Amino acid sequence: MRFFQVLCAICPCLAGFHTFASQPYPQGTAFPLEIYEVEAKAAPALAACGWNIFQSYKIGSPDHYAEYLSALAANNVAGMAAIPCSTEEADKIEWPQAKVQSWVHDIADNSNVAWWDLPEEARPWSVHELKLLRDYTAWTRNNRNAAEISRIIPNVDIIGLSCYCEEMRMPHAWVRYKIQEAGLHGIALAGTTVGQDYLHGQKIPIAVLYCAKYPKTGATPTPEQTYHDFWSAIVSGARGIGVYAYHHAMADDPSLAQNFQRLNEAARQISGPEKIGDVILWGGSDPDVTFEILSGPEKTVPFRPPMEKNDIQYPSLNLLSKIKDGVVYVIAVNSTAQTVTTRITGLPVAGVAAALPFENRAVTISNGNFTDSFMPWGVHIYKIPAPPPATKN
Repeated sequence: MRFFQVLCAICPCLAGFHTFASQPYPQGTAFPLEIYEVEAKAAPALAACGWNIFQSYKIGSPDHYAEYLSALAANNVAGMAAIPCSTEEADKIEWPQAKVQSWVHDIADNSNVAWWDLPEEARPWSVHELKLLRDYTAWTRNNRNAAEISRIIPNVDIIGLSCYCEEMRMPHAWVRYKIQEAGLHGIALAGTTVGQDYLHGQKIPIAVLYCAKYPKTGATPTPEQTYHDFWSAIVSGARGIGVYAYHHAMADDPSLAQNFQRLNEAARQISGPEKIGDVILWGGSDPDVTFEILSGPEKTVPFRPPMEKNDIQYPSLNLLSKIKDGVVYVIAVNSTAQTVTTRITGLPVAGVAAALPFENRAVTISNGNFTDSFMPWGVHIYKIPAPPPATKN
């Protein structure tokens, strides 16, 4: 059984792109929703939920990739293609350039290759593995802390950040830490920025969630915690979601099917008629929206990440506000095991109600604020019409 190293901050390292009819970000506009270990026969049902990039570890040749990618293309979705390497003791050793380019050439004829998957979990202290990343990226045109990630980032376009709370024996505020500290801070330390223009050095942080039975702890999150982790990653700054792994979610433990259904629910919300994925990727930031806790815990439980000298503790609520097409969207996440009641402020005064499109209810706005409650691990998504811009006389 494959599992990720406990002390790695980056999971898969992904680099390079191709184009196809329905393109995920960054080479297209669709919010990336990627799943590991998916057989082609499962793709239609998953694609119907909005998942748009698929991967399998059972593919060993360009011919097999062609079969897999063709089956995915029939459902108008993309695949992620791995570029292999050799191993020598503990190190990954790159193939010769001609062999890599031949492999890539044979697969690149498929029009729905979304991302090239470089050998996973590269270690920044390994000279061989950093050279492999540099060379493979040039030829094709991850659990660490921020400083270590900053050494890998220059050689990849997409940063897959593993958010495995139970495996790390961390509370679910760990997701926020991984995206903001290991991911966004690591990107900044590397002297780069988050954005779509990967050909000119911008980077894309992707949260990789775990939907499988943890081999070391045997623990599994509740379905509510899994749903929380999906949205917590987005509110914290992720520009896409990956899930490891469909095969394990279906085979490891019957209870995991409920967790995966919550992931399907979130994927439908991202990609469905409300177009929340477009809001996240293309909406303008609205920094005026904030909150105050009225009841319940004001902070998450404290935790000490590996290699940190002090405990980390966040506000119990995490909030993202965006404006798109004349609408203010607020996504708010409770990262505690208790009910939290909050007042959300700084909203357009012209708004009289905030609609919750996935809950069939609304809350009343008064003087630019409203009050709402969050169940443990609760997530709410609000829509508020913004006032029209002032006209000049």
